[in-house]
Amino acid sequence: MAPEIYNRSIETCELQLTKLGDKITHFGVVGYLLIFPTMIWCFHLVDFVIGNPISFRDGEIWLTTIPAILAIIAYRIQKQRLKYRVIKTNLKKEELKELIIEVAKELEWERGVFSTKTYISSTNPRWWSGSWGEQITILFSEDYIYVNSICNLNKRSSVVSWGRNRRNENTLIERVNKADELVKGNLR
Repeated sequence: MAPEIYNRSIETCELQLTKLGDKITHFGVVGYLLIFPTMIWCFHLVDFVIGNPISFRDGEIWLTTIPAILAIIAYRIQKQRLKYRVIKTNLKKEELKELIIEVAKELEWERGVFSTKTYISSTNPRWWSGSWGEQITILFSEDYIYVNSICNLNKRSSVVSWGRNRRNENTLIERVNKADELVKGNLR
């Protein structure tokens, strides 16, 4: 992860989608929901421009409004999924690294890439898991770690992970908090 992307992620507490393909994959459901309403509005606009305006027929307003509302809801949900969960910790980087490796083995994450400020991994689920896979991103910043798990951007577009993203985040956060409590207990 480039330093400017890392810094922006820390500032906004949000995973940065830097590639157009990643944005399309993550927010694709919004585009799909807007196709039909956009087509209807364009047809009406063309009719208006050529001087033959046609009023909306019964039901057309619903065919444009309902998908547009659903697209707004889907956008907000997908945007919220980019938020990092921030955890304050007193663990040293080596302790965090060992803990992450332990959680990664337990949750069957692929071998991740560690750097001084980041850890990025993914899952490669089996056919029956109900998910195309998840992308796990962890940022290290002084006494905090930032944790995010979203549907893998390098695989097919997916809106649901059947709780796998939440499990990835919660398991790691619980382990960090437990280890943190042990460190605090040993310092007393």
